[in-house]
Amino acid sequence: MSWRFPKHKLSAGQTVTPENLNEGLRPTAEELSGQLNEHNWKAATIPSFTNCQSDCAFVWHSTGVYSDADPGNYGVNFLEFPATATWQQLEDTKVTKSTPACILWIHASFQVMPIVFTSSGLPTLGAAIMVDGQVIQETIVGSGDLSNETSLGSQATGIQMLGVPFATSVALPVASGEHTVSIVVRANPTATNDKGIVVQSRELIVLQMRR
Repeated sequence: MSWRFPKHKLSAGQTVTPENLNEGLRPTAEELSGQLNEHNWKAATIPSFTNCQSDCAFVWHSTGVYSDADPGNYGVNFLEFPATATWQQLEDTKVTKSTPACILWIHASFQVMPIVFTSSGLPTLGAAIMVDGQVIQETIVGSGDLSNETSLGSQATGIQMLGVPFATSVALPVASGEHTVSIVVRANPTATNDKGIVVQSRELIVLQMRR
């Protein structure tokens, strides 16, 4: 059991009220009734997940790629995308898993820079999470309506264009079955920059929240 310090320190000869006694015992009683966390267990206490219920904890899936790309030296592991208003997937950063009916807590992040550095900066860049071929609207960084919005996404300029960070997340209920989660980008061309983008380091984390 983790350390729990009593709210009221009782002394010999002290008159104890029911309220003070309950406040001192309640944290321990809560833990004994099952409200446990990571502080309640020693390392390797549970040697195998066969000793656990299938929904006792989050199930973690992740994938990611590190890239040392920089201007004039893209190095390795970079992805290049043309400037287009169409969503494009980061093909090497996907998670495909079979899950029970649960909530998927998804976190996506990456860095980006322009293919060609100009004073006008990046093409207006949008990003989002895609699940089973559908872009999740509430995860869109930038605009979801290209015909109505004046600002369609990030428009970094100057030194800001070196490794522009993007991050988005969502908690999404899914039915049982196989699901594919990916990151998508959309580099909307502008009148002054239609050369596209380079995606640098990227990461995708998917947590199955089974309970």
